[in-house]
Amino acid sequence: MPLAEVDAFLRCRDPAYKWMRMQSTLTVGPGRLIPAKVLRAINRQEDIVIRFVGAPGAEQAVYIERSLNFGGPDQPDLAQLKQTVFNKYGPFQSAFRNTEALEYGDQSRGSLVYLASGETAARAGKAFWTCSNASNVHEDMTLHSECALTVNYLIGFRGPVNSLTVAVYDFRVLAQAAEAYEAAQRETGAAGAADLDL
Repeated sequence: MPLAEVDAFLRCRDPAYKWMRMQSTLTVGPGRLIPAKVLRAINRQEDIVIRFVGAPGAEQAVYIERSLNFGGPDQPDLAQLKQTVFNKYGPFQSAFRNTEALEYGDQSRGSLVYLASGETAARAGKAFWTCSNASNVHEDMTLHSECALTVNYLIGFRGPVNSLTVAVYDFRVLAQAAEAYEAAQRETGAAGAADLDL
């Protein structure tokens, strides 16, 4: 979804959001840095971060993160919240390396990894860990040919549930958007070189 459409949708959804637009770069592979636009919308209970990449003016969303904070009587039951997340996205597997359980300490954390083949990755396989750990919202989203889409969730609880974060990384869109950006840069460079030809 293009940046302008996402911006308009979120502004209609809650005019009370505090808005931030930022510029950053993503490392998508060795020696491949591409600019990214970041849209962030925050209100008292919700924090949404969306990262866009692509040719200038045609950027597409490649990463979406939504965090909810709960307090007081609004704190949901852990089992019910997990079931809601599972019903929406599918069967998550533990994102903790040291246990197959979805709960460890004061967190519940899982990943759902779709491969380029269309299959979901098994936790025991290398691709699950490659794709679920190929992303860092702050600086990179490394492309791997086997990764298509990753959904990560994190529920924080110290007794009652106090937060939920769901992040979606679309590696297929990222690959297309990175190529579109690099093609636009090559075109701009070729046009600039032609202008210098005396």
